[in-house]
Amino acid sequence: MRRYSPNHVHGARVDDGWTYRGLRVVSIENEYLHALVLADKGADVWSLSFKPTDTQFLWRSPNGVRDPSTVRPVTGDGDAAWVDVYEGGWQSVFPNGGNSSTYGGAPLGLHAESATLPWDVSIVNDGPDRAEVRLTVRLARSPIEATRVVSITSGVPTLTIEETIISRGSDPFPMSYGQHITFGPPFLSEHCRIDIPGGIVRGHPAEWSAGNRLAADERRAWPDAALRDGTTCRLDAVPPSIAGFEEQAYVDDVADGWYAITNRELGVGLVVRYPAEVFQHLWYWLVCSGPFTYPWWGRTYSLGLEPFTSATNLGIEACIADGSALYLAPGEPLTSRLQLTAFRSERGVARVEQDGTIVTRA
Repeated sequence: MRRYSPNHVHGARVDDGWTYRGLRVVSIENEYLHALVLADKGADVWSLSFKPTDTQFLWRSPNGVRDPSTVRPVTGDGDAAWVDVYEGGWQSVFPNGGNSSTYGGAPLGLHAESATLPWDVSIVNDGPDRAEVRLTVRLARSPIEATRVVSITSGVPTLTIEETIISRGSDPFPMSYGQHITFGPPFLSEHCRIDIPGGIVRGHPAEWSAGNRLAADERRAWPDAALRDGTTCRLDAVPPSIAGFEEQAYVDDVADGWYAITNRELGVGLVVRYPAEVFQHLWYWLVCSGPFTYPWWGRTYSLGLEPFTSATNLGIEACIADGSALYLAPGEPLTSRLQLTAFRSERGVARVEQDGTIVTRA
């Protein structure tokens, strides 16, 4: 923490001098967006709000923010250990995306282990033209080091995260790596439209939940999805919060690395741009009050659209078996760049240009 850094209140700015419920928090903002990053918990982007309309894009878990260093798990279950401290928002997940798994004798729990560890913080630029902060971590059970550079530019409604991952092991290391981004109310509602540039919708390969409508492993062209009763539904329309669904699917073969969610009632949307050559699968996770079971007990309305390297969320062992594991060569950095851009529209997005220009629907 820089105790005597400049303290300006205009343009792009970043401040690492905050704590929330015992966790170090980095605040980074400009005239349009304000993000809060939990430095002591995964470098998670816990909050992303659009200032002109006071719209919070990201979902907040009913668990709230909890300090992993003070939460004592009541069981040794690898899934529960992650869920116990899952606050919602956006996590960078590696090396194991999805179910608890094991590699090389190392037990890797659900979405382990990057999103439960504290990250070091260094402010690179505190504005006002551009604000930038670097966060770094060294994993405990895997030979992986990572850096997240979070930045924002004055006058531009875009938050950028550039992430670099390096394996320090002696052999190639397999990963199921992704960006666990979840959206919630008040932004998320039945008035939301999802725009994705094509692709193939694929149902989860096994039974997901009692609230899952989708047929296992069936494929349809986006936005259609096969249902268990033999009919189809459109995934570009978000069901209402009381629908009772809890389902998982995947969108493969997307033509370009972006998606958009537009709340047509609020007239506000968010585009997520990601490198499709790295994240070849887009995970779709929807909970609309769901069944009365662990961990959400019918309390959750959330939508996850998560760029991932692996084909399913069944864990690293399954990804190795199906050939979708990403192997990190020793010492060779893997860098990815994501941009989240807020926009105003009541119709949705037709396309996103290579330079990031958003073309809304007429």
